[in-house]
Amino acid sequence: LGWTLHCGETGMKLRTRTALVILISCTVAAVVLYFTLQGILAARFSTLERQKANRDLQRASNALSQDIATVEITAGNWAIWDDTYRFVQDGNSEYIASNLKDSALANLGINFIVFVDSTGQVVYSKTIDLTSETEVVLPAGLEQYVTGEGLLARHTSETSKITGILVLPECPTLVASQPILTSQKEGPIAGSLIMGRFLDSEELQELSQVTDLSLDLHGIGESDLPADFELAGSSLSEEQTTLIRVLDKKTIAVYALLNDIYGTPVSVLRIDEPRDIYAQGQHTARYVLYLLLCLGVLFSATFIFWIDRVVLSRLRRLSTNVEKVGTSRNLSERVPVDGRDELAAVAEAINRTLVSLEQSRRDLLDIEAKNRALLDAIPDL
Repeated sequence: LGWTLHCGETGMKLRTRTALVILISCTVAAVVLYFTLQGILAARFSTLERQKANRDLQRASNALSQDIATVEITAGNWAIWDDTYRFVQDGNSEYIASNLKDSALANLGINFIVFVDSTGQVVYSKTIDLTSETEVVLPAGLEQYVTGEGLLARHTSETSKITGILVLPECPTLVASQPILTSQKEGPIAGSLIMGRFLDSEELQELSQVTDLSLDLHGIGESDLPADFELAGSSLSEEQTTLIRVLDKKTIAVYALLNDIYGTPVSVLRIDEPRDIYAQGQHTARYVLYLLLCLGVLFSATFIFWIDRVVLSRLRRLSTNVEKVGTSRNLSERVPVDGRDELAAVAEAINRTLVSLEQSRRDLLDIEAKNRALLDAIPDL
């Protein structure tokens, strides 16, 4: 026949090359798909992380506003009271003995209370430590805000009120100032009632427990202001009220400016949060990679098995049959034809070649027989 297909060597090479091509292709596809999905998932989880940080910041702001509202309501209840109205006019000691005990203020959650008459003079003031429920010195710097033309001492109408944050040398303070009126909410205004709660470490700890958040607060003008607070203070403005920074792989921080009763930014509030969403995103990306690799291996094994059964095994049988014909030198034998695909076409082509070779051999034998008969008929020279 003149040629054979070396089945064992060629088949093994084709199988190996096919397996390598399929495995490499699946691996590359899995890696490309993984990085694509990781980019998509990272962007999505980052957005979710920032949304959660903003929601937690809003929750902390709401809790702080609620504390300010509590001080405001307490001051309003005391300011609209006939007994208070008379007290700022006559300063009677009975009012002090009945209402201004240390324990009473501690139960209200009030650090200090100041009564100011209509001329801007302090009638009475008291400051207590909420932890020990004992009287302490009035905070330094508070007097300038509650006397004379101080903002907390001035009320031009019965509906006037001032609430918010006031920064004192000791610490920021939640304050509320209400005009002192009768129990019927009538005037003339007899003066101002100012109440305050220190926004100190104990108050921040209580807010942290209520909101289940890690809170920290620093004034913008502090001499030993941490670097990240200083950066946040310089970055935040009326246009950009919040700032989110990734501290490390485990922690993200969100910053917000707090304005005082004058509307001036005075403090920076920071909330530290664990990056649970980021970690979940990383885990999800890894799970996707593992899944893609497993699917790639499964697909490769399935495809290799299919190629071997449908193509390579038939090619080996074809090679074996052709080699058998070549070994036997019997051109009347034929190669089995399986299916209707390209390999079947090859087998049919081989069979046509064998038919052609067989016919050529018969023609050659006939010619040889005729030549021999002709030579036998010629007389000897």
